[in-house]
Amino acid sequence: MRTMLQLDGAPDPMGARPQALSDEQFVQLRQLLDASSRTFALTIPLLPGGLENSVELAYLLLRAADAIEDATHLPLSDRLQLLERLRDALLLQGEDPDLVADCGLFAQRLAPGGEQAVLMQMGLLVEALQLQTPAAADVIRAHCARVMLRMGHWLTAATHDGELQLRDLGELSDYMYSVAGIVGELLTDLFALHSPASSRLALMARAADFGAGLQLTNIIKDAAEDASQGRQFLPDEWCFVGASDGAERLQALVEIARVRLHTATVYTTLLPPAPQGIRQFCFAPIVLALATLEALASRADEAVAGESIKVDRSAVPQLLHRASIAVSSTEAMVALHDELDRSIDRAWEARRT
Repeated sequence: MRTMLQLDGAPDPMGARPQALSDEQFVQLRQLLDASSRTFALTIPLLPGGLENSVELAYLLLRAADAIEDATHLPLSDRLQLLERLRDALLLQGEDPDLVADCGLFAQRLAPGGEQAVLMQMGLLVEALQLQTPAAADVIRAHCARVMLRMGHWLTAATHDGELQLRDLGELSDYMYSVAGIVGELLTDLFALHSPASSRLALMARAADFGAGLQLTNIIKDAAEDASQGRQFLPDEWCFVGASDGAERLQALVEIARVRLHTATVYTTLLPPAPQGIRQFCFAPIVLALATLEALASRADEAVAGESIKVDRSAVPQLLHRASIAVSSTEAMVALHDELDRSIDRAWEARRT
């Protein structure tokens, strides 16, 4: 069995990786993470001890739920039923002997990829959840079940021909809370278990914006690709791709994301400075999100025309390096955030000149 290293010799309140989790299971979970998300595959390993394992597992459970929710080519009733069974299994911890097999059968109807792979391995996720500490397992079960409940709501209340269709900014905000704000709250409870001295309520007051700011940035960034595939996560009034006033709509969306990301950075500064991995896990995606918004502002006309705008891959290592240095102090994090945020203003100003 592999043991988890402790930082600075301090005990991990959540416990190290469960001894009953074999090396093979550990590797399988990491392979699923690598296949599911490039960003989280980089940042989750930054977390200390048992916290890394808990966050990884929670993320994979939610990716499994995403796979069910996103299967718009399959009957809505099938998706709703499987989501409900998965949620019940988390909440009630009851017997559903066919759940793992049925998840596998559902996954066979999906296109190959990370989400399909995660759903195919539901048995592994169930085993890993049973090996979590009781406190961590309770947090993961409760918050993942909340996300799945809201997924079911959006599938039934805001869909048209099987596709999500949000009517206004209020519904967009509610949707982002459902799929990302609750994740911020899940992380907050896991962080609080790991660092009991942290101010849980102060963090929780900002947790939803931490998740939603990152989610909105992704929605904006992926709008062109989504449009090309017939998907739309923005209300019609806010959809900027192909709109005559698309740049104005895009700028307004970027401003909303900036407000949320400001709160996300405040959230991160409230986390304990040691071990730095927790702050780095949170701050690295904020830095990448701000850089993404700057790229969108700099290339607004291309974004409106339907081009996919992303941060230059060659710039990512330097951004992550700067984030890793900044987390050593609150002042440095705020300074880096402000620097990147001002670059968004400069990009809009350059476009007007």
